[in-house]
Amino acid sequence: MYYQHIYQLIQLIELQLTGSPDEIAKKLGVSERTVYNYLSLLQKVFFVELVFSRRKQSYCFAKQGRLNWRWQAAESFSTDKFSIAHERFEILRRLLMAIADQETGPPSILANHLQISVRSLHNYIDLLKGEFRVPISYDRTQESYYFTSMGSLYFCWIEE
Repeated sequence: MYYQHIYQLIQLIELQLTGSPDEIAKKLGVSERTVYNYLSLLQKVFFVELVFSRRKQSYCFAKQGRLNWRWQAAESFSTDKFSIAHERFEILRRLLMAIADQETGPPSILANHLQISVRSLHNYIDLLKGEFRVPISYDRTQESYYFTSMGSLYFCWIEE
């Protein structure tokens, strides 16, 4: 849900239909404090400049552009562009590193290594495969996740 909320917030900002933080909270089904945390995440982690337009009664991007997260094919896995210091993104980084090493072990061991539940692990894998289109598969004989093609996951603000 966390990433879906961030994605929904970004869409609301793009459409300039956020309303106040209280209204955003109602739209996303979260607390107003959580909305402030999401806005802070966008500004401090992704370096997205936001302003609140009183005329539009909405948060807007200060510069024209878009937040982009994508898998980029490469000869090997790299974390050079994946340096986001936020707890949930840190779990994604550690998960991607484990997959790159192709020695994840079965889901229960990997989840334990990441200090999350097996259910959370599956949610992270589904997120990576679905939202971020990371080519991940599981080899039952090797008992390990692996990338079906190498690359890196990039998170960046693209000015237009």
